[in-house]
Amino acid sequence: MVTQVVMVNGQVGLAEAVRQGIEVLNRGGLVVFPTETVYGVAGRADKIETIVRLRQVKGRSNEKALTVHLGTKEDAGKYVHGIPGVAQRLIRKGWPGPLTLVLAVEDAGTTEVGAGLSAECREAIFYSGTVGLRCPDDPIAE
Repeated sequence: MVTQVVMVNGQVGLAEAVRQGIEVLNRGGLVVFPTETVYGVAGRADKIETIVRLRQVKGRSNEKALTVHLGTKEDAGKYVHGIPGVAQRLIRKGWPGPLTLVLAVEDAGTTEVGAGLSAECREAIFYSGTVGLRCPDDPIAE
């Protein structure tokens, strides 16, 4: 796959960059996008070949968790049943923003997202009974 750089200049440029990024993701590719602290590298969590490629690009072994970047803080409930009160407060105060929460997930297969993933993909996202969630404060990440 050829690397393509899309420069964003204003709202029209943002909409086009997001459209192109979605196309790349849907084809199983990876995209790099800004967050408030670093550039994130992302791929679709429902495609194991994309997860494998993401791990290769990031130099990350299967024993290290991947972080899920959420479009909105309300999306956290799709990954975790019954978010604890302390985590709810951190979400209210810290998202969107540079805060990653690692939350316990008793049975990932019963969550809205986990139920739709293969066992391999589910283990990559819900690593060892946890999931790392972040809601970046950048319009491209939404």
